[in-house]
Amino acid sequence: MPTKSLADRLAAFPRLGLADLPTPLQPMQRLSAHLGGPRLWVKREDATGLGFGGNKLRKLDFVLREALANGADTIVSGGVVQSNSQRQVAAAAAKLGLACHLAVYHGRLAPPAPEYKTSGNAFLNRLYGAHLQDVPWTGDRNEAIRALVDDLSAKGHKPYFVPYG
Repeated sequence: MPTKSLADRLAAFPRLGLADLPTPLQPMQRLSAHLGGPRLWVKREDATGLGFGGNKLRKLDFVLREALANGADTIVSGGVVQSNSQRQVAAAAAKLGLACHLAVYHGRLAPPAPEYKTSGNAFLNRLYGAHLQDVPWTGDRNEAIRALVDDLSAKGHKPYFVPYG
């Protein structure tokens, strides 16, 4: 009996198609030459497209499909200040026409500079329409995200929980 191909097995997990896949492999010719070999390559996860790319979009391609299938109107996630994961969640929510609420943990890393709110991923999150909730780091990666889900549910929204990272 023939076995299923990897592609057939993966097809059991439908995606939304948010990411431009597959991402290219690019040779690192100068570094390879500098090291005298071996041939080194880099996987260009920055080329996934949406929200300036990144590997987290691969996960979101699957979990946000579930969010839509469950009738979610809001995506809720979180991360540390200037998180790339949050940027991708915010971009994906904007593309899908969903509200986005993000728990931004402060205290796990050094306090942000005053320019924080108008620079980098924090700025992009706001451009994508995300609502940022500054919360203290307690050591529990998902506590504040769950609290946001509960609060939004109590207000009549249909939030979908996307775990930290």
